[in-house]
Amino acid sequence: MTRKQRHPARLHKELWFNEPGQMNDGPFCRCSWKTCQKGIAHNIYPGEKLPPCRVIRWNIEYRIVLVAEEAPELFVIEDLNLFRDYFFVELLELYDVDVFNMQKAENTCSIFHVMPRFTRSIEGIWLYAFRHFS
Repeated sequence: MTRKQRHPARLHKELWFNEPGQMNDGPFCRCSWKTCQKGIAHNIYPGEKLPPCRVIRWNIEYRIVLVAEEAPELFVIEDLNLFRDYFFVELLELYDVDVFNMQKAENTCSIFHVMPRFTRSIEGIWLYAFRHFS
Protein backbone atom coordinates (compact mmCIF):
# COMPACT_ATOMS: atom_id res chain seq x y z
CA MET A 1 0.00 0.00 0.00
CA THR A 2 2.76 2.42 0.80
CA ARG A 3 4.25 1.82 -2.63
CA LYS A 4 0.99 3.00 -4.23
CA GLN A 5 0.77 5.98 -1.88
CA ARG A 6 4.32 7.07 -2.68
CA HIS A 7 4.12 6.58 -6.45
CA PRO A 8 5.21 9.78 -8.28
CA ALA A 9 2.54 9.44 -11.00
CA ARG A 10 -0.49 9.48 -8.71
CA LEU A 11 -2.89 12.36 -9.27
CA HIS A 12 -3.71 13.42 -5.71
CA LYS A 13 -2.48 12.68 -2.20
CA GLU A 14 -5.85 11.10 -1.31
CA LEU A 15 -5.82 8.80 -4.38
CA TRP A 16 -3.71 5.73 -4.94
CA PHE A 17 -1.87 5.08 -8.16
CA ASN A 18 -3.92 2.96 -10.58
CA GLU A 19 -2.18 -0.16 -11.82
CA PRO A 20 -3.67 -2.27 -14.60
CA GLY A 21 -5.45 -5.33 -13.21
CA GLN A 22 -5.25 -4.12 -9.60
CA MET A 23 -7.92 -2.96 -7.17
CA ASN A 24 -7.51 -1.41 -3.72
CA ASP A 25 -7.43 -4.77 -1.96
CA GLY A 26 -5.36 -6.75 -4.46
CA PRO A 27 -5.65 -8.17 -7.95
CA PHE A 28 -8.83 -7.56 -9.95
CA CYS A 29 -9.04 -11.21 -10.99
CA ARG A 30 -8.79 -13.94 -8.39
CA CYS A 31 -8.84 -16.78 -10.92
CA SER A 32 -6.08 -19.36 -11.23
CA TRP A 33 -3.09 -18.62 -13.46
CA LYS A 34 -4.29 -21.06 -16.13
CA THR A 35 -7.76 -19.52 -16.24
CA CYS A 36 -6.32 -16.00 -16.46
CA GLN A 37 -4.52 -16.83 -19.70
CA LYS A 38 -7.66 -16.72 -21.88
CA GLY A 39 -11.22 -15.55 -22.06
CA ILE A 40 -13.34 -12.46 -22.38
CA ALA A 41 -13.48 -11.89 -18.61
CA HIS A 42 -9.73 -11.24 -18.64
CA ASN A 43 -9.74 -9.13 -21.80
CA ILE A 44 -7.03 -11.22 -23.45
CA TYR A 45 -7.15 -13.95 -26.05
CA PRO A 46 -3.66 -15.50 -26.35
CA GLY A 47 -3.67 -18.55 -28.57
CA GLU A 48 -7.35 -18.20 -29.38
CA LYS A 49 -8.15 -17.77 -33.04
CA LEU A 50 -11.58 -17.11 -34.43
CA PRO A 51 -12.43 -19.52 -37.24
CA PRO A 52 -13.17 -18.06 -40.68
CA CYS A 53 -16.84 -17.18 -41.12
CA ARG A 54 -18.41 -18.48 -44.32
CA VAL A 55 -21.33 -16.42 -45.60
CA ILE A 56 -23.37 -17.20 -48.70
CA ARG A 57 -25.37 -14.35 -50.20
CA TRP A 58 -26.99 -14.47 -53.64
CA ASN A 59 -25.14 -17.71 -54.41
CA ILE A 60 -21.78 -16.08 -53.79
CA GLU A 61 -19.70 -17.52 -50.97
CA TYR A 62 -17.71 -15.08 -48.89
CA ARG A 63 -15.05 -16.00 -46.35
CA ILE A 64 -14.64 -13.45 -43.57
CA VAL A 65 -11.44 -13.54 -41.53
CA LEU A 66 -10.61 -11.15 -38.70
CA VAL A 67 -7.06 -9.80 -38.69
CA ALA A 68 -5.60 -7.46 -36.07
CA GLU A 69 -4.84 -4.11 -37.65
CA GLU A 70 -3.36 -0.94 -36.19
CA ALA A 71 -5.40 2.23 -36.59
CA PRO A 72 -4.15 4.37 -39.48
CA GLU A 73 -2.11 7.41 -38.58
CA LEU A 74 -3.19 9.71 -41.39
CA PHE A 75 -6.82 10.13 -42.36
CA VAL A 76 -9.40 12.85 -42.63
CA ILE A 77 -12.58 12.75 -40.55
CA GLU A 78 -14.57 13.78 -43.62
CA ASP A 79 -13.63 10.43 -45.23
CA LEU A 80 -15.20 8.64 -42.28
CA ASN A 81 -18.29 10.85 -42.47
CA LEU A 82 -18.71 10.10 -46.17
CA PHE A 83 -18.47 6.38 -45.53
CA ARG A 84 -20.95 6.66 -42.64
CA ASP A 85 -23.45 8.49 -44.88
CA TYR A 86 -22.99 5.96 -47.66
CA PHE A 87 -23.34 2.95 -45.36
CA PHE A 88 -26.24 4.05 -43.14
CA VAL A 89 -28.21 6.20 -45.59
CA GLU A 90 -27.49 4.82 -49.06
CA LEU A 91 -27.05 1.12 -48.33
CA LEU A 92 -29.09 0.48 -45.17
CA GLU A 93 -31.55 3.33 -45.84
CA LEU A 94 -31.65 4.35 -42.18
CA TYR A 95 -32.85 7.88 -42.82
CA ASP A 96 -34.20 8.36 -39.31
CA VAL A 97 -30.96 7.50 -37.47
CA ASP A 98 -29.77 10.57 -35.60
CA VAL A 99 -25.99 10.31 -35.53
CA PHE A 100 -25.51 13.84 -34.26
CA ASN A 101 -26.05 15.22 -30.79
CA MET A 102 -29.44 16.66 -29.98
CA GLN A 103 -27.95 20.13 -30.43
CA LYS A 104 -27.74 20.64 -34.18
CA ALA A 105 -24.76 22.97 -34.33
CA GLU A 106 -23.23 23.50 -37.74
CA ASN A 107 -19.77 22.32 -36.73
CA THR A 108 -20.96 19.36 -34.66
CA CYS A 109 -19.15 16.09 -35.15
CA SER A 110 -21.21 12.90 -35.25
CA ILE A 111 -21.54 10.73 -32.15
CA PHE A 112 -19.45 7.93 -33.68
CA HIS A 113 -17.20 7.31 -36.66
CA VAL A 114 -17.06 4.11 -38.69
CA MET A 115 -13.56 3.17 -39.83
CA PRO A 116 -13.75 0.21 -42.24
CA ARG A 117 -10.72 -1.92 -42.98
CA PHE A 118 -11.32 -4.76 -45.40
CA THR A 119 -9.85 -6.28 -48.53
CA ARG A 120 -11.33 -8.13 -51.45
CA SER A 121 -9.62 -10.29 -54.06
CA ILE A 122 -10.92 -10.14 -57.62
CA GLU A 123 -9.10 -12.48 -60.02
CA GLY A 124 -5.85 -12.24 -58.09
CA ILE A 125 -6.00 -8.46 -57.66
CA TRP A 126 -6.35 -7.26 -54.07
CA LEU A 127 -8.54 -4.21 -53.53
CA TYR A 128 -8.07 -2.36 -50.26
CA ALA A 129 -10.97 -0.32 -48.96
CA PHE A 130 -9.87 2.91 -47.32
CA ARG A 131 -6.23 2.11 -47.93
CA HIS A 132 -5.29 5.76 -48.25
CA PHE A 133 -6.79 8.08 -45.67
CA SER A 134 -5.77 11.39 -47.19
